Amino acid sequence: MNCDVLRFLDSVWISTNTVVVAEEDLDALLYLAVQSGEKEAAVQLLQEGAHVNARFQGGTPLMLAAARGNVEMMRTLISAGADLDAASEDGIRL
Repeated sequence: MNCDVLRFLDSVWISTNTVVVAEEDLDALLYLAVQSGEKEAAVQLLQEGAHVNARFQGGTPLMLAAARGNVEMMRTLISAGADLDAASEDGIRL
């Protein structure tokens, strides 16, 4: 795993000395990176195998980036293949 991702993990209080990340955990970490506005970490997590359209807390990373008004993150996620037509668990669309 890239050093920038490890620094990001460290910033969310995960010990980087013993990190073994399962693929499904990459999705949760992507959501945290989007929530924190950490674009570089999000890019690297996507490269590591995080799913750009993964559901977390009822929505997708793109929905979270939009809710936070983070246009750069939205561009990054769209470039990675984020589904523009995805709906939240409540049926809300972008």
